[in-house]
Amino acid sequence: MLYLRTPKRCFFFGDCSAKKNPKLLLSYIFSLYDYFLKELYRFEDTDNPNKSAIPLVINTSGWVKGTGLHMLTEMLKYASPTHVIRLRTSVEGKNLPAGMFWLDEPEGDPAINLVEIRAAQHSPRHLLVKKEARIIRDLRIIAYFRQCLPMEFPVFSYNDLIQGFASIEPFQLPLSKLQVIDLHSQVKSLDLSTFSTLL
Repeated sequence: MLYLRTPKRCFFFGDCSAKKNPKLLLSYIFSLYDYFLKELYRFEDTDNPNKSAIPLVINTSGWVKGTGLHMLTEMLKYASPTHVIRLRTSVEGKNLPAGMFWLDEPEGDPAINLVEIRAAQHSPRHLLVKKEARIIRDLRIIAYFRQCLPMEFPVFSYNDLIQGFASIEPFQLPLSKLQVIDLHSQVKSLDLSTFSTLL
């Protein structure tokens, strides 16, 4: 089971595709990278336990064409990575362009270590495991909400998660403890009793 760490900083984008607002998504990515450099990463300051000397790993979601490829190019230009690992598939149309495609110089940059891992040749289609975005999103949701349940409670599927939440006693707040406040004035007690009858 996946367990997610509480993020130091995150942004809510609200969509699983970058097509609707790529500029906003890029600004979020750049802001996260800047935060990492400023607050977390200090290679020269290795004695400080709050500053990390470990590398930042960026998973690019397999964007190989269209808006995704443009965004990947912008991300690589902005982050200026020292190492790029490209995983290739046997379907040529699902691979990134050859070489250091994000650089303006066609010969590339000798300071960048480009590692290419080729796909196994002629694998039968039924042996290739297709990781669908929907399944990965489901796993992340289960992992996130899993934190609300006791560790000994087994969660392997959505049904287990639902059973776990159904077994938790809900938080109760007496109606007498509720107070409704208007921005400009206090709500009259008569109006509050009318409100409570609607509940």
